[in-house]
Amino acid sequence: MTETRRWLESRRRELMRRTAGAGVLLTLGLVLLMLALGVLLGRLGAYQRVPAAVLLGWMAVGGAVVWGLWWWRSRRRRLGVMRLAAHVERSGGQRRGSVAGIASWTERQGSAALASLADGRTTRWLAASGGDALGDVRRRTGQSVLSGAALFALGAFAFVGSGPATGAGAAFWRPVAVLARAGQPVVLTVDRTAVRRGEHITVSVAAPGRAAAELWVRAPGDPWTSERIALDTAGRATVVLGPLESDRFLRAVSGRK
Repeated sequence: MTETRRWLESRRRELMRRTAGAGVLLTLGLVLLMLALGVLLGRLGAYQRVPAAVLLGWMAVGGAVVWGLWWWRSRRRRLGVMRLAAHVERSGGQRRGSVAGIASWTERQGSAALASLADGRTTRWLAASGGDALGDVRRRTGQSVLSGAALFALGAFAFVGSGPATGAGAAFWRPVAVLARAGQPVVLTVDRTAVRRGEHITVSVAAPGRAAAELWVRAPGDPWTSERIALDTAGRATVVLGPLESDRFLRAVSGRK
């Protein structure tokens, strides 16, 4: 390995460490933002209205991780030794291939003595001017680190502020339970099945994992009429019917259940 390549490899390792740190911060910040969004949707009752939305929340988290890996791989390609060599040549006003050619030289390519002379000359130039030639690359990686730190701080603030462990937002951490509840049948009960004429009954509707249901009521010989009822966070609600003058048939529906 030529001294020119060693110089480039050393700078590449330095830039890769900074880029890796920036990638970790950016990815963690984005993941925290997606987690905070998932918890917030739970607090807003989105998983009761559309239970499958909890899967979209976790897919967004996975997408953040995939984006982070893509970002890292794209930056790693940009920091290849030959790309750095070409960049140094352009920024330093050197002849095209003067640095990259020495960095990629092997013993099978020609005279070792001539290569050693060229390598020494290029290494001396790199020691004097190579750092300046890579200045804009260093600035970009530094900006990436700062952007990653800012995104991580924002994500951490949003995640902590969302209250991830309490209230309806905690449903985001139990996606299987959310989907299982949504698959349960709607249960309708009444406080009694026989009343005197003019009395009232209390109807209870339970549809776990749902935000609303429809209560359908029909008297003998009459068409069905419906009433939309809002369910609490446990998926329950009560409705008082009456005064009753005749029999009533009841049916509760939520979604397709």
